[in-house]
Amino acid sequence: MCSHESSRVLVLEEEVKNLSEELIQCQQADKEFVWSLWKRLQVANPDLTQTVSLVVEEKQKTE
Repeated sequence: MCSHESSRVLVLEEEVKNLSEELIQCQQADKEFVWSLWKRLQVANPDLTQTVSLVVEEKQKTE
């Protein structure tokens, strides 16, 4: 592999690393957003969140 190809590989590896870190940050932000929505829904409509929790629980048991 010539030095040009080698440097190109290094650049691509760095880009992949940066994109991976960015994806992890986005996933974390998504989780935090969904969790905050869930907490607000629990306050606004506790009956609905209890029902959803029971459905999810039953689905997990059957899997």
